[in-house]
Amino acid sequence: MLKESFTDEFGGENLVEKQEPPAHTLQVSIEETPAFYVFVANVPTAAGEATRISRIARGASPSEGISVGQYRLSKQLIWQQQELILDAVETGDETGGPGPLLILSRDSLSLYRRHNDSWELRDSARIPKPEKTLRVLRGEIRFSLGNEKQDSIVLPGRSCDVAIAEKIDLNCRAVSQSWREGTFLASPCGRSLSWLRAEQGDWSLPDRLSLRNPSLPKSAPSGAELDLPGPVLSVSTGRRMQSDTAVVFNLSTGNYEVYRITLACAN
Repeated sequence: MLKESFTDEFGGENLVEKQEPPAHTLQVSIEETPAFYVFVANVPTAAGEATRISRIARGASPSEGISVGQYRLSKQLIWQQQELILDAVETGDETGGPGPLLILSRDSLSLYRRHNDSWELRDSARIPKPEKTLRVLRGEIRFSLGNEKQDSIVLPGRSCDVAIAEKIDLNCRAVSQSWREGTFLASPCGRSLSWLRAEQGDWSLPDRLSLRNPSLPKSAPSGAELDLPGPVLSVSTGRRMQSDTAVVFNLSTGNYEVYRITLACAN
């Protein structure tokens, strides 16, 4: 069962980039959580080593498939500002609520908590500048899945371990990194996971989110789609995967916006 699920999950992806022989061994570990099996693969690449993570709901396999029209994606605007936002995540609290909101900008990570139907700033930590200036405007907030529970943020040329309580503590270092192409979103219609990603079109045009079965070919029809008012800068998920967040540059207003993306049964 697990072997078949792992093969379906990773089989359609070209995980190893072009490299000279001898090829390195693909290392894969499996973690169990109350809700998921988590596959973590250390993948050799030309630039070093990259980590690929996949999650499969316990008691269900992604190979069960999703049919067009079974799901409905919806969005809710939860944040907007004129300054650049690279990534944003609602971490989720112990009760399953939205919990703290993390906003990643070019040089800081900010923590907001919900109070009286609004977000209040609780802390902001400056991110050290890289030794070499890089023009890539990209960044990701990543939550760990293993036993160590070490969260991190990734920026061009560097990565920072993150510890969050009432304050934010960052420990940064220079590294090479790979970028994710999407993220998971749990289905409320069953115990399966779907893959949510942007179409990655022209950054001067509105973008679209697509929901796909991670075990099916990329040419397979999407399970649901959602139009957005501008290009998508990032798509991220919190710990519970009950909702995702998409950072969008609104072409009409010129604001950077954060949307909560949720999935519902279509009927």
